Amino acid sequence: DFSESVSKLLDDTNQSTPIITKTKTNTTTTANPEPNTTTTTNTTLIPSTYDTELSYLHETISSWVIAISTTTTSSFPKRAILSDLARLCTFFGHDGVTARILPQILSFLNHRDDWELRATLCKQLPSVCAVVGRVATEQFVVPCVETALVERMSDGMIVEKETAYYVVNKALLCLSSMV
Repeated sequence: DFSESVSKLLDDTNQSTPIITKTKTNTTTTANPEPNTTTTTNTTLIPSTYDTELSYLHETISSWVIAISTTTTSSFPKRAILSDLARLCTFFGHDGVTARILPQILSFLNHRDDWELRATLCKQLPSVCAVVGRVATEQFVVPCVETALVERMSDGMIVEKETAYYVVNKALLCLSSMV
């Protein structure tokens, strides 16, 4: 399953951070021809390319999220992204979530014909808000969630009361957990 594979990749990356960022150095001390002096040389044996590799990985995962969010008509892959949103947020951190993930997932609220996707998003948004902080939550998330409180007809489709109530319920729970 794609979402499980990505989750495993994110876990492995987050767990290996302290290991990869350390570099081993070799210190050599040699006697200098001058009396009472020594020369110390530090040589890096393992160059740290972690930041470069992590940036590449962020770009790759981000492109997957964007592709799924914008080109896929099925809501299943979108709900798969939402199913482990907390782990995705941990991987991207504050700046990555704010710039790359939040705009994509908030667009899921525009899928008026897919109440399950909107409800799942409302259920998972508090984990995103914990990462992006109060200001971004107030400016971006709360106004979007407020739109979920108004379930209306979409392109002539009548929204069933039960599904409308379900989405509104999840939106209210989302808002109450942010307070």
